[in-house]
Amino acid sequence: MSRDLALAVAAGLLSALLFFSVLSGGAAGLVLTYGAPMPLMLTGLGLGLPGVLVASVVAGGTVAMAGLYPAGIFAASVVLPSLVVTRQALLWRRGAGGDVEWYPPGLVLGWLTAAGLAVLVAAPFVLPGHEGGLEGWIRDYLGLALDALTAGGMVPPEAREPMVAMWAPLLPAMVAGSWLVMALANAVLAQAVLVRFKRNRRPTPDYQALELPDWCAAGLGVSAVLAVVAGGDLGYVARNAIGLLLVPYVFLGLAGMHGAIRQRPNGGILLALFYGAFVLLFGWAVIVAAGVGLVRHLIQLQRRFGGGRDQEGE
Repeated sequence: MSRDLALAVAAGLLSALLFFSVLSGGAAGLVLTYGAPMPLMLTGLGLGLPGVLVASVVAGGTVAMAGLYPAGIFAASVVLPSLVVTRQALLWRRGAGGDVEWYPPGLVLGWLTAAGLAVLVAAPFVLPGHEGGLEGWIRDYLGLALDALTAGGMVPPEAREPMVAMWAPLLPAMVAGSWLVMALANAVLAQAVLVRFKRNRRPTPDYQALELPDWCAAGLGVSAVLAVVAGGDLGYVARNAIGLLLVPYVFLGLAGMHGAIRQRPNGGILLALFYGAFVLLFGWAVIVAAGVGLVRHLIQLQRRFGGGRDQEGE
């Protein structure tokens, strides 16, 4: 067995182990589960697409021994983002001057967002029919989960209905948004580790120069219109698509604010204070960051279509 093949197999087994760590219960197991894509992304960004394919097959086969349901969750939450990141991030071309131009990180983020949207749009067609449509199915499923937590004393009985009413309308957006954040965090950390040990295939992108694909703005506009005029599953999916499509704008806004703060005197201290405040005021901070990201994207669109430099195509 070659060294690269052995590394890919080991990465697949480690990814499956991290995925199952949630069964141990507690916060530590949950945190470890969020790191399940890391071994696959390390393999992909370090060894290339063949390496991550081998690791994914090993990991998926290991998880499948526990059943098709966990295997499906693993494929969607761990394997899919790992394959998307590896395939897109390692694309490159020769520029006019002969220099290597790597695929922009904003377009990688766009592909991940598109993958999440595809799963969201497919949900009404994949899940079994239910009274009340997709939202009714989610309300019942969420209610069953809360019933189990109530029986275990983790949730007061009187809190069940308010929690269902609060979470059900946007639960798909929350799940898809956390999936996207998890995928990005693992990708960035994997690249940083590979650079640290000089095993990276591509240089680390300039995240502060992040630019989103144009379709994100169009998708957000269409989803907003459908959320207002459409009912049933279409309106429900549209409302949740808005939540998912706002996540890339949060990162775009953070990238801009990070760059502006870093350039100021004592930038390191100011950045520490900034991110501390972001965590403390998370809800409002996310809204502000998304707003800044939307403004940045509108400026970028105006620059491109108003005679500025062209964005590299997808």
